[in-house]
This record gives sequence, structure tokens and C-alpha cells, in this order.
Amino acid sequence: MSADVSSRTVQLNEAQEGDRYSMKIEVTETLTPVHRGANVDTSLVYMGNIMSFLVNGYDTRGAFGLVAAHARQGSEPPPHIHHREHELWYILEGEVEFFCEGVEHSIRVCRGEVILLPKAKAHAVIYHSSEVRVLLIGYAGSSEHVAFDTYFREMASGPATDMQLPGNSTTYATATELQAFNEIAERNGFSLLSPEEAAQRLPSYPGFG
Repeated sequence: MSADVSSRTVQLNEAQEGDRYSMKIEVTETLTPVHRGANVDTSLVYMGNIMSFLVNGYDTRGAFGLVAAHARQGSEPPPHIHHREHELWYILEGEVEFFCEGVEHSIRVCRGEVILLPKAKAHAVIYHSSEVRVLLIGYAGSSEHVAFDTYFREMASGPATDMQLPGNSTTYATATELQAFNEIAERNGFSLLSPEEAAQRLPSYPGFG
């Protein structure tokens, strides 16, 4: 390994059995430590949920982001596809049912369990608890930066004033600005599926709303 301190560049090259295996990692700028908590200073109200932005995509040069989500049953997002990032859910509280493209049956994930959703695969969720708390990690599955956190920010209605779930907040199921949602999703590397698309790609999913 060689390190050029003046340019703050680190390169790693490895080779095994000739050219059969090689890896090169280049970090053009040293990242700085990030220390945040889930509180009103880091949280926004998003479609009836409280989203706490613990590690942003810009903190990691687009490599990954970490968001803590507190959600109420009935505030689920519509079926969708991430085109830029893989998505990992770690369930802190409650039970969530996942419908994943290419998987015949749904998968129920409970407290203390994790599920990884590959990019470019349609998926949908149903919350089976009155409230759920999860950690969401999006990490880059291509050369493009992760953008799931910026999507949440653009879709948010405003800052959280406390850490309680808001009452009478707009959710995807009650919203009417669907075309605007699609535009926000598209510029952040998402596709929101129509009912027809969801039925085709997620046949076991019972439907949204």
C-alpha cells in the first residue's frame, strides 16, 4: 500500500494468480468522522414518518447513507425500484412484510432481523405492527452516488418538532400529487410503480393503499 499525504490519496492494489484477481481502491479525499443522533436536529417529517438522517450520502462521497425511520402502519411507500443503490433494512421494532421481485413468497422480517434488497429489483412493504422502527442503509450499487436520502429530504413536509409520529399527516395512500412524486423519484434514481406494473413484477403483493 502507498499513501501520498500531500494529495490525500490512498491506493490499494492486490493481485493473486496473475491477473485472475485484482482490486484497486482509490479514495481521493480523506473522510471525516460523523457523529449524530436521532433527534429533532437531524429529523424530518416524511409522509407520516419521522426520518432521522444519521449518515448522509454526501458524508461518504456517495458510497452509502444511514437513516433511522419511525413509521406508522398505513404509511408504507408504494411499490418501487432503486436504480442506484442496494437497500438494507434492520428492524428495531415491529414486523414488516416484504414483497421482492423474483421471490415467489413474501418475507416477514421481525425485530433483530435484517433484509437486503438488491438494486434494480422491484419491492414493496406492508407494516404488520401499529408502529415500526427501522434502520435503512442505502449503499451504492453503481458508480452513481446513493440518493435515497435526498429523495426523503425532497419529499419531506418539514422539520420534526418532536420525535413523536405526527397526526393527520399526508401519506402516500392519501396524497394526490402523484405526478410530482414520480418526478422527484426519477431524479433521485427511483421508479414508483403503477398498479399494473406492481401486479406484473410483484404478483404476490396484495396491492397498495
